[in-house]
Formats: sequence, C-alpha cells, structure tokens
Amino acid sequence: MMMHPSASPLLTNALCLILLAATLPSAARGEDDRRPVVVHFRGGAADTLKVDKYDRDHRIFRFKDGKTRLEHDVRTIAALSFEVHASPIDTSDGAHDLLIMNDGRRLGGYFRGLSDDKVRFCEARVGERTAGSRSVELVRGEVQRIVFGREVLDVDRHDYGTEFNVLGDELEIALAVSFSNEIAAGAAVLQDSLVSAYVNDLGQRIAAASQRPEIEYSFTVLNSRTVNAFTSGGGQVFIYRGLIECMGSEAELAGVIAHEVGHIVGKHTARALTNQLILAGIVGGGAELLGGDNEKRRAAIQEAGGAIAFLRQMQYSRDDEREADFLAVYSLYRLGYDPTAMAGVFDTFRKLGGDPSQLEVFFQDHPAPAERIENTSAELPKLNLTGLRSDSAAFVAVKERLAGLEYPLLSESLGKVETMVAASAKEVFNIQISSEGASESTLVARLEALGGSGNDVRVLLFDEDNYLNWSNGHKAEALFDGGQTTVTQLQAKVVPGRKYVLVLDNSFSWMAEKRVVGELFVQYRE
Repeated sequence: MMMHPSASPLLTNALCLILLAATLPSAARGEDDRRPVVVHFRGGAADTLKVDKYDRDHRIFRFKDGKTRLEHDVRTIAALSFEVHASPIDTSDGAHDLLIMNDGRRLGGYFRGLSDDKVRFCEARVGERTAGSRSVELVRGEVQRIVFGREVLDVDRHDYGTEFNVLGDELEIALAVSFSNEIAAGAAVLQDSLVSAYVNDLGQRIAAASQRPEIEYSFTVLNSRTVNAFTSGGGQVFIYRGLIECMGSEAELAGVIAHEVGHIVGKHTARALTNQLILAGIVGGGAELLGGDNEKRRAAIQEAGGAIAFLRQMQYSRDDEREADFLAVYSLYRLGYDPTAMAGVFDTFRKLGGDPSQLEVFFQDHPAPAERIENTSAELPKLNLTGLRSDSAAFVAVKERLAGLEYPLLSESLGKVETMVAASAKEVFNIQISSEGASESTLVARLEALGGSGNDVRVLLFDEDNYLNWSNGHKAEALFDGGQTTVTQLQAKVVPGRKYVLVLDNSFSWMAEKRVVGELFVQYRE
C-alpha cells in the first residue's frame, strides 16, 4: 500500500557518506566474469541473474540469463542479494531502501544506481526523508544486499542538477538574485499583500517538498495578463497574474509553480546560462570563466547585455522541461495535492492556444500540451491518489481579489514632437496605435506652441476616415479639438490597431510661423 503523502516525514538534511576503495576496473573484466546476483521479486519468486545495466533515468534493471536479456522495473523487485547463498531477505521500513553491508551495518536511504564496481546510494536517518542530497558511491564488494522499499517514490531514486555547468551553487544563486532585481525593476510587480503572501506561502511549501529545499526561495507575482511563469534560477520564481487567473484550482497553480521549482532543482537555468556564456565568448572552450572571479563574471554578463538579455536568449531543452514536469508531479503528491491537476493545466494551455498574445512565450520553450499530458499521466498509476485535495478557500479568495483589482496603467512613448508650422499652414502626423493586448487606450500629450503674438496653435486629432472628410472640407468629427492655445493637454480614447491623424493647425496666422514641441504617449491597461 502506498504511504499517504500527509504521513510522510518532514524534510531534513541528509547524511551522505563516501566509501572509496580500489577495485578492478570493469573494462578489465570479461563480461562473463560478472558475478551473479539473487533477484528477489515482490510476490516471493527469486532468480539468479547477472546484472547487465541499471538505467537510472527510467529505474529499470537489465539482466542477463545466459543469452536471454530481461528487464525489470525496480518497483517490481524486493531485493538484490550479492551473495548467492544469502539468508532470507530483510525488510525495510517501506519508505526507504536498505543497504546491508558485509560488516553488518544497515544503511537506510535511497538506491540511485548500480555499476560493476559501485552502488550509488544516499543515506537518510531513520524516520527522515532525504531531499536534494547527492548520491555517494560505495564499493559494490562491500555490499551484501539491497532491499528496496515498497513505498519509495521514483523521484527519490535519482540525482538532479549533476550535469555540467560552470557557475556552481554560490554564483548561480548570486546571479539569480541579481537577475531578479533587474527583472523586478523593469516590470510591474503586483502590490497586493493578500495575493503576494498567498503565492509566497504556496511556493515555499512546494520548495520545501522539492529535491532542493536547502536554498532560499522567492516567489514574485507580476501584474500582467501574460499566462506564464518563469525562473531565473537559484531559487527565484516569477508568476504572472494572468496565469493565476487562468488556473482552475490551487492544485493547478501549485503544479505550474512546482514545474519552475523543478527547473531550479535540476539547475537547468545554470546549465542553459553556461551555454549562453559559451556562445557569448565569456566562457572558453575549456569552460574557464574569467579565472573564477565572480565579480568579473557578473560584469561580463552585464557587458553582454545584462540579465534580461541573457534570459530572453536562454533556452531549456525539451528534456529539461520533461524533468521539471516529472518533479512537479511528485512535489504535488508529497504536499497532498492531486497530481492529475497537471493534466488540467496543460489542457488549459491547449484551450488557450488560439490566443498567441497570451501563450506565444510559453509555447516557445515548452513541449506541446498533449505530450506533457501523456508524460505526466504515465506517473499517476504509480501513486495512491486516494484522499488528495485540489482546491482551497484561500485560492478562491485570491481569485476573487484579483477580479476586483485593475491592471496597472502602462505608458508607451510614441515619439517626440518638435516641428515648425509655417504661417497659414498645417502640419500632419500619422499615428499607429499598437498597444498589443489592450482593449482600449488613451492618447495623451502636452504640446507647447512658441511664436507669433499669441504663441498659439490649434491641435486636432482625427481617426483616419474623419480626417479625410475634414481635409476635403466636408463634415467631420474630431476626437479632440484643443482650440487656439499655447499649451495643449491632449487626451483622447483610441483603439489599438487603428490609425489616427494629429493636426497642428496654424492656418489662422497669416504671418507668424509657430514652433511646436512635446511628446506623444499611449496609455493602456492590458
């Protein structure tokens, strides 16, 4: 029976030991010299086989029985005995694997790999779950038996974040904080204590249930309709308000946040940034990074365009995305959330796929939703899904709070105005409103006229059709007519995607030209 996640012990630091000894290299031994092991299957059957390989990514043992090749999922095996005439198998506490050493020691923890020479294992104290700790290598000849815990999750039988990157934990975290500060300075951060506290609390619980709980995490909500979330690595996660509003339950939101935490666990950002540094010429072919000086590394990144430029160019591999989804499923499960919510998230993305303005960024760096549903659904039969939750009153309250909050007023410059309007003439400016994602915008400007006895000019704004009528002497309706003034405060509602015409009219002045200066802005809410 699978142990319910609510009964799982709290996360703690693990005690990991490295036992090293000289052994004969596997390449020096003939394949036929591999010692047989006794494979004890769940249900009581046993067989004497030779281990050909252990596939750590898929947690599958490949055995040889003479010329026959066999495959068995580790979850179908109760124990491996390296002594053919070993006594009946011991049992573990179910939540951990157990190593029985030749000297009588019994080590509880998690099995993570087997080669000809070594057993990869991470030790945990009795009653504790190890998260994020690296595997260590023990000499296979010193191990008598491996007993596999029935309730050990697949996520615990793997190492994460071990692939090559040049940063190291200290620099990864320092850069992530620096990047996050730059992002927050240039973006609209949601200023609402209820929403921010809720998202931070949810994120911190997810981080604590992850495979990398030992670093500090920060969760920031950006006040934008964008349907996405991202991480700059090193514990820094950003969630767009638009994503929260699209989620159907707390479990769905938790799944997206857990996915981003999965990128941090796998150190995918650090590895992707390493690739970007190499492409930028900051890291050489030998992966040296400016002599190991962290300040020089930061300076080099800034010179290469800064944090945001690097993050925009950085890409995760599809395998990174799959691993992040895999980690998210188990983080949800450990917290007592129904991990089937992940499929709900992907289905939401698929339904919204017709709106590229919302999902363009998401689909650039993630596998297709259908593939992600298939991948995460493959993990569900391994879990006991009885009694898990999907939603909370707090999530409902946050959604209601967001529904009552306006999006921030954004302002975009359309350009400066500095022109001479001849006597008895008009100057005309064509304006294209392109504030993407906005349902309504406002054109604003402060325009000042200089010259002549009155220091004045008449400012008008038309849509395209009305301008044609007005310019040909026909009846027309201006969106704005400021009259003859020295300072004109223009403000008019405009529609994104449409064209408008700004007219500076000096036709009433027969002799004096006018100099007009100012700047045009479009203000809008997403």
